[in-house]
Amino acid sequence: MSIREIAYSIFQQFSDEELEGFVLLFGGLHPPVTNDKKKAFAELEQQKTKFSPPIDDDREELARLLREKYDSLG
Repeated sequence: MSIREIAYSIFQQFSDEELEGFVLLFGGLHPPVTNDKKKAFAELEQQKTKFSPPIDDDREELARLLREKYDSLG
């Protein structure tokens, strides 16, 4: 019998009050992932891409701009 099967058989014997106590004691260690959390994370990811500046991968242009900037300093 696996550890999950043993745990499941123990939980099957718990009363509702005992299960509530277990959740109160151990729920903070491994809080359940709800659809609300997944939805909120997806919305944050969308906001991140919405407000992120576009990335310019043109390294030659960047190098030229840096040379101009630092050459003008002296």
